[in-house]
Amino acid sequence: MGMEDPRDADDVDGVDAKAAERAGPTVASVPFMITRAQRAALRQAGASDDDIRSMKPDEVERFLDRHR
Repeated sequence: MGMEDPRDADDVDGVDAKAAERAGPTVASVPFMITRAQRAALRQAGASDDDIRSMKPDEVERFLDRHR
């Protein structure tokens, strides 16, 4: 009886390895600019041009979520 390669296991530390492979890589995305559509939505939500200029891209969605 030889040693099995642990990479061949279907369940490693409670994670179904084959399901994880099918799901693909996990990717995080961070916005780096405010789009024209977002600027228009911000204006409709009541943000001034000064407010928009001072916002960082990651703040836009939070602002819009609060004003929907």
